[in-house]
Amino acid sequence: MKLSINKIFILSIILIYVLNVSGCKTLDNTKNRKDHVDSFKQALNEKTINQETKYSLDDCLREALQNNLKIKAKQIEKNISSLNRKAAFSYLLPRIDLNFQTNTWSKEPLSQVGNDSSGKPMYMTTHEDSFNSAVLNIGFPILTPSAWFLYSMRKKNEDISDLS
Repeated sequence: MKLSINKIFILSIILIYVLNVSGCKTLDNTKNRKDHVDSFKQALNEKTINQETKYSLDDCLREALQNNLKIKAKQIEKNISSLNRKAAFSYLLPRIDLNFQTNTWSKEPLSQVGNDSSGKPMYMTTHEDSFNSAVLNIGFPILTPSAWFLYSMRKKNEDISDLS
């Protein structure tokens, strides 16, 4: 039996539709949400009711401050501003670059320099077979106002984050 491309296409569309409808029909979002809420309430009750420790107001405040997301966000912002200041300071430090390069030729070019007594040409190499070079660059940023401005701006940002 030979199926045409149109029949295969129609059959695949029907198969995809049947699979989607059957999958969505068995999904009950309301029941799933209710089950999740009930399990969360039960887990919360187990954590709070079975505790024998009594907490004072100071203990509750300490726990609230430790778990406060805004306070944690401010602490992270303070750490980031400190890192930014340190990164800005690195622009004021000297830069040292070291480069080394070596080249080696396996075939040396020859130049004819004359003939020997029998008339055969005589050749001589025109260069050595290796070449090396090394470069050391040291730079110290003395007149870089942008680096000083960036550092002072980051320092002020760090000071502001210490206040909040």
